Amino acid sequence: MTRWTRKSAYQRMLSNTRIQEILLLEPRLLEFLIQAHTQKTGDSYNRIQTYVELRNSVIPLVGWYAEHPDLRTSSDYMVVIETISDLLPPDRWDIEIPYCLIYPRP
Repeated sequence: MTRWTRKSAYQRMLSNTRIQEILLLEPRLLEFLIQAHTQKTGDSYNRIQTYVELRNSVIPLVGWYAEHPDLRTSSDYMVVIETISDLLPPDRWDIEIPYCLIYPRP
């Protein structure tokens, strides 16, 4: 598995033609993608909590309840939330800890 980097996540977003089309139709989504991309990490950062907050924030803009009729699809919603998920940095719980460090042999 390739190690996540902010740069690689950003490059994946730029190369995703559908997210680019979605942003042309609903530029307000860019705010949430920027927030995910620039998210600071630290002891209090919780990736899942941040993801849920961002996911809930985009509901009026993409998916079944979108203001723009062309964005009222579950596939567009999935593209946006998968992009948000990819842009968010890992938190301390995402780091794989070898089993032998958690349960060392006596």
